[in-house]
Amino acid sequence: MIRAYLSHPIRGILGDDATNESMNINNDQAKVTGNLIRAGIPDLQVYIPAEHDDFLLKNGVTPVNMVEELLALDCAIAHDCDLILIYDHQFKLGHGMQREYDYALANNIPMVVFNSFNSDVLLDIERAINKVTN
Repeated sequence: MIRAYLSHPIRGILGDDATNESMNINNDQAKVTGNLIRAGIPDLQVYIPAEHDDFLLKNGVTPVNMVEELLALDCAIAHDCDLILIYDHQFKLGHGMQREYDYALANNIPMVVFNSFNSDVLLDIERAINKVTN
């Protein structure tokens, strides 16, 4: 099974000024988009960081107080994936997304970058999967 890492804004364009509310909005949007990708390409295993934030927040870890540690962990998870999906709905790669983008480039991990979800995105992802598997 092909694995993809969905890079998405958490703090987003607000950066250090992000609130729990703004982070929840970004995470919810990422979950919806990730689930649309899963529905469109059922054989693709999609890792969505937003799906794991509840565990972190309940244990006192937030993207604000442990940025570098979380980004290192995200890159380690991305390293085990075949494909990186960069979901840049804010039209600006934030600190974390930029780091994941740079990591993918440095490690020759194929990427698909998109700003909104549509059928063309699914086609781009399928093309990337074909390159990985052939």
